[in-house]
Amino acid sequence: NYQVLDSLTRNVIIPGGSISGLCGSGTYCCDQVGSSYVPSDWAGAAYYRFSGAAGNQMAEATPVYLKCGTGFGGYMLGGHPTLGQGEVVRTVNFDNNGSPYKPTNITVTNCIDFYVYYLVDAPACNLGYCGV
Repeated sequence: NYQVLDSLTRNVIIPGGSISGLCGSGTYCCDQVGSSYVPSDWAGAAYYRFSGAAGNQMAEATPVYLKCGTGFGGYMLGGHPTLGQGEVVRTVNFDNNGSPYKPTNITVTNCIDFYVYYLVDAPACNLGYCGV
């Protein structure tokens, strides 16, 4: 079982900090349960799939600073696994204007037509996982 990340705010085409009311009353979304600025598709630590307006997978490259509806967009290092690799551990960095910030371990599984990620709450606010 997995949750679906399908909010347009996650897509790398959406700027952070410039659109009022993206997530709650703020201009930055925050992938943290209990935050006033949590996106509607975030439910805390769980398995997730990117879909729809969010894109079909997690971003793998910068720049995602001030994108994805947040301040520090999250991108995955190490690439997506092949089908035969099973569940693999990867690191997400949050882009601090070109510098990696708050590295966070996740897992990723190739499910043939899509990927499933085990994601945890972002380690601080104004941080969010980006889709492409």
